[in-house]
Amino acid sequence: MIDNNNRKHPDGTGPTRIAEKELKLREEQLRALVENTPDVITRWDSKLKLVFANAAHEEKTGKRLETVIGKTTVEMGFPDEIALPYMEKLRQVFETARPQEHYNFYEGPHGHVHFHSRMVPELDTEGNVYTVLSIARDVTLTRNVNLEMQELNRQLQVKERINDALVEELNAFTRVIGGQYTTALQKAYTSLEFLISNDGQQLSNEGRASLRRVQSALQRMKLMTQDLVSFSSIEADQDSFSEIDLNQVLEIVKGEMEGKLTHSNVVIDVDPLPVVKGYAMLVSLLFYHLLDNAGKFSREGVAPKITIRYNRLDGYHVVSFNDNGIGFEEASSAQIFGLFNRHTDRQRYKGSGIGLAVCKKIMDLHGGFITTESNPGVGSMFSCWFPF
Repeated sequence: MIDNNNRKHPDGTGPTRIAEKELKLREEQLRALVENTPDVITRWDSKLKLVFANAAHEEKTGKRLETVIGKTTVEMGFPDEIALPYMEKLRQVFETARPQEHYNFYEGPHGHVHFHSRMVPELDTEGNVYTVLSIARDVTLTRNVNLEMQELNRQLQVKERINDALVEELNAFTRVIGGQYTTALQKAYTSLEFLISNDGQQLSNEGRASLRRVQSALQRMKLMTQDLVSFSSIEADQDSFSEIDLNQVLEIVKGEMEGKLTHSNVVIDVDPLPVVKGYAMLVSLLFYHLLDNAGKFSREGVAPKITIRYNRLDGYHVVSFNDNGIGFEEASSAQIFGLFNRHTDRQRYKGSGIGLAVCKKIMDLHGGFITTESNPGVGSMFSCWFPF
């Protein structure tokens, strides 16, 4: 019988010799790995003295290996505030036979270096710790990035507090000044009315007409001031954020606008609408302005119709208000949501030009946005994008 375990290879080597060669090859590969890794790998004995260090140790510390082998971190010349905590962590591994984590830093040859070390026990056949293996990773860049992020976050928080204070001051200013301004305009209007009623006969027709034009301008300014105060007061009450059924919201708004919609003979065709997360009062105001806008800008001789459609696109509930009104040039779409953006024919199309600005602000407060498409003489579409 042939013993395959003792059969020799053609080169004359037996299985034992082959195993030795494979083991030696693996040791060489492991040593190459240890020597070429950027991590600092060290081994310490029970007296907390260094018995092995790879090439990264010399590169990171600037200390030649022959000068540190057989020494503790104190004996190597590291400052006590760095050396002693490191030695204490090594001692804990020897005493408990449990791994330890340690952060340390020092001034290396290339500047300030921060390390995160993991120390693991190496056990003998009886389960006792005879050496500790430490793997230290340079985390200087990560730490610096984290510090920069913390500083940026701190600066951002400061700016947010300043912005919040400015917004509050601006809102208070708008409320107070807006109220006083409205009162002043009303008094001026009333004074002119008194002048016209009592002294009008002493004025020329042109003079009375001029006073009436001034009254009309004062009335427009009053309405604009009131709208501006209302716009600045729009805010999200976090306590009222909840799931809302847009079908119910639309029915409520249609009920509130029944007289206006009936007077304009507006026909509304509606898809079943979704339930979204939002602020019911703000969405009601949004729907009011969109319906009012669609009914206001109707074409002469064409019965106004509003078609409300629903789609799910790219993580959004999209509710679109389509009308068959006068439309507008696509080039104007970027300005149409601005404050006080009014139609050029101000005699026919009344209003302060704040409705669509309100719609944009409401969608911003919902974390969504509003878009528009339009063709002159055909109609417009306003799409409200609510995030899922």
